[in-house]
Amino acid sequence: MIPTVHGGFTDRQPPVYGVPYASRMAIADVTPGEQKLMTAIGDLVEQYEALVAAESDPQTAFEIATRLERGLAAHMERVGAVRSDAVIAIRDHEKLSLAQLADRIGVSKTRAAVLVSRAIAGIPAGITTPTPPEREAS
Repeated sequence: MIPTVHGGFTDRQPPVYGVPYASRMAIADVTPGEQKLMTAIGDLVEQYEALVAAESDPQTAFEIATRLERGLAAHMERVGAVRSDAVIAIRDHEKLSLAQLADRIGVSKTRAAVLVSRAIAGIPAGITTPTPPEREAS
């Protein structure tokens, strides 16, 4: 616990880079709303698994599973875009250098540079650039 100026104690970290609420990101700090959504997502995936398992035709089961995978990937792109926007918001709001941003969000400076450049370019954080399929030798 950290003492406050009012004589109490808090779990909040002291100011970083002059911004009162800025502290290194802690993945363990999950809000009740986040936990509710993660539970709902887990429940939906379990329902999809049951649907695939109940399918007697392997081809149809594969197609159902493929649709789930593609659907989740599309949603993850949206989540990645939200995350990228948040990285830029932290950087701009707190006026952080790239090294400070990296420290703030708990990644390497190189990773922070990638997140920032992808956010500016509009590429979601978790998406890799697709590689073209290999061509057969003629």
